[in-house]
Amino acid sequence: MGKFYKNHVILFNAIKNSQPKIMPLINLIASIEEEADRSGTFEKSSIKEIKDALIDLFEKRIALYKSNMQKVIYNGSVLLNENDFVVVHSASSIVINSLIEAKKEGKEFKVLILK
Repeated sequence: MGKFYKNHVILFNAIKNSQPKIMPLINLIASIEEEADRSGTFEKSSIKEIKDALIDLFEKRIALYKSNMQKVIYNGSVLLNENDFVVVHSASSIVINSLIEAKKEGKEFKVLILK
């Protein structure tokens, strides 16, 4: 596995054990590690090949997350009906973007934002 693999393990473990825990990042790293192990990424012959393979895995995962987020935003906008009254208690980008999407669709509604 080599020096690169050992350094990657040290880095990923440092991130996973950091405080406070950043769970989305930890989950992303864990899923990339699993995929890299399954695909034999760390068995590649050069550091450049390993790096390129890891970049590809991260880019695919980011594209999947963006696609899933767009689906959630769309589904959120579908749930809004004409003349709805929405109470928001979080500055979630998905909630905000769902409201924006519904407005783009021409829906009229009112929003109360709690602090």
